[in-house]
Amino acid sequence: LSPDGSPSSVLCQSNINNIFQMLFASMNDYTTDSRGDIGAVVREASMTGMEQLCIRLADECPSLLTPNIVQEIFCLIIQQSNEKIDRTRALACDKLMTLIHHQPFINGIPYHKQLMKIFSHESITGINWSVAQSSFPLTVQLLNFDSYSYHTLLGLVISVGGLTES
Repeated sequence: LSPDGSPSSVLCQSNINNIFQMLFASMNDYTTDSRGDIGAVVREASMTGMEQLCIRLADECPSLLTPNIVQEIFCLIIQQSNEKIDRTRALACDKLMTLIHHQPFINGIPYHKQLMKIFSHESITGINWSVAQSSFPLTVQLLNFDSYSYHTLLGLVISVGGLTES
């Protein structure tokens, strides 16, 4: 990591946006076949990549982590936190909790204090994120925040089958 480094050898200002844009685009993979939503595997890998890269940048080179990138990461993971596939929803909620509670705090998280309150350690202890009845009562509270309402609603609508991402 080096803000002014060579894009051919390090993560830097000139290539970090392209890397995040690729991860963001992967979050729209809703490919289906006879096995169902196989795009979920791509979305899960993208969430893991976004989480790991976000944490590494926050820890080692926070100047490369812009508020716009942080907001997009949160919006896309929040959408998946309302996913109908239990495994994908559980992974998204796990990534979301990791990012919300990361120390030192990640700069640029919209409504971070409110997220810390909704997803306090006390409220999430023992939650099985793969059970919709456990996770949805917390995640639907994000409808109250303009930065997150669209992606929360989109995740819910896709989850109930009223809309496809084709």
